[in-house]
Amino acid sequence: MKSKKNFSKSSKSSDSKSSVYKKTNKSEWPVRSPKTSKTSDSKSSNRSKSGNNKWRAKSSTSPRSDEVRPPFRERKTEGSAKSTRPIRRGRVSFYTPKTFKGAHSKDEETQLAEGTVQRIALEILNTFEETHDRLDHLIQQAIHKNIKLLEAREKGNLSKTVLNIIRWKLKIDYIISKSLKRDAESLDTTLKSSYRLATFNVVWMNKSAEKSISLSDFAIPKEFGRHKETIRDFIKFLNKAKKDIPYPNPKKNLVNALSITYSHPVWLVEKWIAIYGEEAVTKLCEFNNTEPALTLRFNSIKATKKDVMANLERDGFQVSECRHAENGFNVLGQGEIFSTQSFKDGAFEIQDESSLLFAAWCNPQPNHTVIDACAGAGGKSLYFSAAMNNKGKILATDTNPRSLEKLRKRSTRSGSTNIEIVDLHAAETAEHWTGKVDKVVIDAPCSGLGVLGRNPDIKWRFDPESFSTLAAEQITLLNYYARFVKDGGELIYGTCTLNPDENENIIRHFLATDTRFRMSADHHGKFIPFIDSNGFFYIKPFEHKLSGFFGCKLIRK
Repeated sequence: MKSKKNFSKSSKSSDSKSSVYKKTNKSEWPVRSPKTSKTSDSKSSNRSKSGNNKWRAKSSTSPRSDEVRPPFRERKTEGSAKSTRPIRRGRVSFYTPKTFKGAHSKDEETQLAEGTVQRIALEILNTFEETHDRLDHLIQQAIHKNIKLLEAREKGNLSKTVLNIIRWKLKIDYIISKSLKRDAESLDTTLKSSYRLATFNVVWMNKSAEKSISLSDFAIPKEFGRHKETIRDFIKFLNKAKKDIPYPNPKKNLVNALSITYSHPVWLVEKWIAIYGEEAVTKLCEFNNTEPALTLRFNSIKATKKDVMANLERDGFQVSECRHAENGFNVLGQGEIFSTQSFKDGAFEIQDESSLLFAAWCNPQPNHTVIDACAGAGGKSLYFSAAMNNKGKILATDTNPRSLEKLRKRSTRSGSTNIEIVDLHAAETAEHWTGKVDKVVIDAPCSGLGVLGRNPDIKWRFDPESFSTLAAEQITLLNYYARFVKDGGELIYGTCTLNPDENENIIRHFLATDTRFRMSADHHGKFIPFIDSNGFFYIKPFEHKLSGFFGCKLIRK
């Protein structure tokens, strides 16, 4: 392997602690106005030279008169400063940008759009690194903050860029460390995020060095301008050396090799290998690094599946049937799915296929009373409502009032009239429903290790020492909600994780302490592929190529 340039010296000055992204209005972004002809106004000329006319991305509105290149220039005459008589030019054809003011062509608009996405992505990466907040929330907050700058195309590109960088974070940092001959974790937050963004563009997106440098220069804030040349050199080097970077040998250290190659934390790889074995874990990690499809559930209260799919196709989306969920379908496209008339009419909801299969396996009937114990924003409550033909009663409860407010809005849009939001921890309400409910469904809070494909940030945010705390909470939920199940009714427990200590071990512990319940062995034939040898409902990504989900039905004797 050829000798590589060492950037460690030039990177040592990177540990700046200055605040880079201050909360500012979008109006403070630098502006690049269309070019105008020179005049004798020296002040205007000086302002132009001073760099105040840099671009600014703006929302799609008609350009103001002072932002448009005039179709004539003023003539200077001898002995006078200016003449008011214009010199006419030919007809001027202005490009009207869809998103960005200041763009004079489609190519320039695309360039400004890409740069804006990179700049916002860098800000999100910084915030995640500093706060470790939920990544989906950070992305939505950034989109809302920059709503006037982003159309559907840019929103989609922003989400994919950030999610993929976090998905591959460990491998990206490995490449950076090997190239700089310095631990990537030792870099300043903004500089580290800048290197990650550049590495993703070069290695994963296969962008040219010239294109990657252009995007990097655009994204890096001026406070870190002194590092631009170093990152440019890094990009040039990486563009040539990316195929020659040595990765860990699995024969020497299997866990470390899988961890870096597939970008999963060491503790998680060790845990899974002990449970599932090397081959299954390799497939599991590969699945987690695949971008998941967007899955929708049609709402039978409002529309038919055929009509919903046809309407979305007319809106420019590509639709295809789910492999297993009968009432779900997958969608591809750059459009705004939430802006479609079908969504506004409540004709569909977004819901992962594994979640659809779990909800269908619960099998609520029109005459049932069902408790959705951890309802959240109501995905399963809305499913149950449609499955029950808007009959019977669904009691939705959750400890998060904001989530329940979302459920209220969603149920109104979907036309679900049999959902009632209740507080089952209130003494009077709890006493009223004790021993009267047909099905109690607990989609319990969990580590979320089954949905790393959709939420890759979990593997970096989750603390493995929290397993015991989660298990205690899950046992508490089962013990509390068991009281509401009537004789012959079902207590259904579910999680979206791949961890026996949150799944089957919780069930075994509960059955050992509450002898009123037994496991159900009654499963509809279409769910048999998802029933494991112990009788649990278990969707495993390395077997079913779906997000992980666990479930168990307990019947009250």
